Amino acid sequence: MTAKLFATTVAILLLFSGCLDAEQESPFFGKAIEGDVGFDEFILIDENGTSFNSSSVEGNVLVIGFIFTNCPDKCITVSQNMKYLHDGLNQTNAENVSFISITVDPWRDSSSLLANYSQSNNYNWTHLTIASLAVDQLNLLEDVWTDFNIGVVLTEEGEENTSGRGHSVNYEVEHSLGIVMVDKLGIQKVRWTEEDWVIPEVEKDLLYLLQ
Repeated sequence: MTAKLFATTVAILLLFSGCLDAEQESPFFGKAIEGDVGFDEFILIDENGTSFNSSSVEGNVLVIGFIFTNCPDKCITVSQNMKYLHDGLNQTNAENVSFISITVDPWRDSSSLLANYSQSNNYNWTHLTIASLAVDQLNLLEDVWTDFNIGVVLTEEGEENTSGRGHSVNYEVEHSLGIVMVDKLGIQKVRWTEEDWVIPEVEKDLLYLLQ
């Protein structure tokens, strides 16, 4: 084969390879997250008031949910779905998956409130908030929301300031829902919301990431 013919053949193969790759279906049942989207290391406070560094779960598959304890409906569904996944893992798989819930309402969700929330519902995984409502702490949490493409909007209902951890009690929280699954390399791979949650399919996505 001449050098010119070889080069032409390689070019054609590469072209068709690109077309085939583009046509490949996602291996996930949930909404695949395109590109190599990671996240920055973060340090928050868990339900025991202990510092939690995301580097401590490096190498594990992560199932991360964004919730708040005052939520009357959809967050409960997300947490219950996470519990079903969590409790359904065998011991070997459980050792390689870390479940994490992160508040979107730090103004109410102190570590002690998260402890009551997780204990009363038998949620045996890490729940995270911030140590205080100082600007630098709020910025840390907002950076995490941004990394995982979680939108959080507060709707104020009044000017009354009471015991809402320095914030008006009269507000509502709206936020992006569901969970994000992260692979062992720290890349966000798939997103599920409470609206399209199909347990067998979510389980298959998790097991796929554990392979």
